Amino acid sequence: MWHHSPELFADRSFCLRVYRGGCSFGLGAGSNVSRVCAFVLPDRLSRLQVFSRPLAIARPIAQINDMDDAFFFGYGSLVNRHTHDYPDAFPVTIRGWRREWRMARSLGRTFLSAVPDDSAQIDGLVARVPGNDWAALDVRETGYRRHALGAGAFARGAVRPAQIYAIVPQDTQAASHDAPIKLSYLDVVVEGFALEFGTEGVARFFETTTGWGPVLDDRTAPHYPRARPVAASLLRLVDDRLKAMGVPRLAL
Repeated sequence: MWHHSPELFADRSFCLRVYRGGCSFGLGAGSNVSRVCAFVLPDRLSRLQVFSRPLAIARPIAQINDMDDAFFFGYGSLVNRHTHDYPDAFPVTIRGWRREWRMARSLGRTFLSAVPDDSAQIDGLVARVPGNDWAALDVRETGYRRHALGAGAFARGAVRPAQIYAIVPQDTQAASHDAPIKLSYLDVVVEGFALEFGTEGVARFFETTTGWGPVLDDRTAPHYPRARPVAASLLRLVDDRLKAMGVPRLAL
């Protein structure tokens, strides 16, 4: 085994001091892989090849915590990383769920929701929920319930023990003039898809989202609490898409 090699240990006693506990290069209490990197990089750049195997076997701390932490799958505003700071985020595609505009009766507002659909696939963002602390995210997603995604739900991208939020079906109805889609919300969602999936991803968002209804043009006075400046080119793209789909546009 590599960790019993005298050649590897020659002039490398610092490895034993950092990797204390367990086996010679095991991760014991107080171990920290980032400390190894910080120690090696300044004067051991020529020997990084030698340490690629021990570092890979040790695994980064983030990977070690996979069993302790959970992940969410976001398919609307959570795709836009500017609206949250959850770590270890990456784009994926899941199957078995469809994205749809639904009005939550309990809140009187229209949001994007997820609906089970064996024939559908949707893009989105998976991100870590450190320590399984869902409290803040559950508050943000008030009106939704979490559902576990099995490994078979991932059509593209890394598989994680993720959960998806969906509005309770009994509490929903279609978007309407009384509860329209907020344009400031849609703009932020589209920006997220553009950043993660490019213009093709934006096109897929519009194509794979159902339940379109009247859109309230609130850009000049956003009603969406996480509204943010979005590039003019993306605003034009949203406008063109809505016009092409014949979606009614309401003035403030």
